[in-house]
Amino acid sequence: MEIKNGLNLSLKEKEELIDIFFENSVKKTFLDQSDKSNFLLKYFGYYLDNYPKYFFLITSKSVLGYVCAIPKIFEDEKIKQLTKHIELFDDLFNTYPAHAHINITSKSQGQGIGTKLFQSLENQLVLDGIKGIHIVTVPNSDNVKFYRNNGFDAEHLRGSGISELLFMAKTL
Repeated sequence: MEIKNGLNLSLKEKEELIDIFFENSVKKTFLDQSDKSNFLLKYFGYYLDNYPKYFFLITSKSVLGYVCAIPKIFEDEKIKQLTKHIELFDDLFNTYPAHAHINITSKSQGQGIGTKLFQSLENQLVLDGIKGIHIVTVPNSDNVKFYRNNGFDAEHLRGSGISELLFMAKTL
């Protein structure tokens, strides 16, 4: 297995990454191609295009998964416009500035790949002086256990009813 960052990816790797993104996405139906493209931009493309240094993938003949981050989300006005829900957690960004997403192919989950990817990302963030990382998920998601097992021990629940979001974070 090889871990590399998002710089100089091949077309094949980019296509495999997009496949992994949609395989893991909770959202499966879109109004049209524009809606699907905007969704991809919000939670994947923006990260790869603007922060390739903080985009890591793991390969073994094909891409098995990736993790990506914005190192200081509070400084990125564009992503805050794209993802309005992130404003719910503005008061936590000074402590946990890096915002991350991770996706692993279903056949590769449970093999420690996500942990290895987070270690690579966190090492880069620490090298760059970033002191904390967070993710946003929903409280009943299967991924909550994964994040807890990877040291995300600060949890903040915001919103209400079906739009409740869970902010999970850790100090680096």
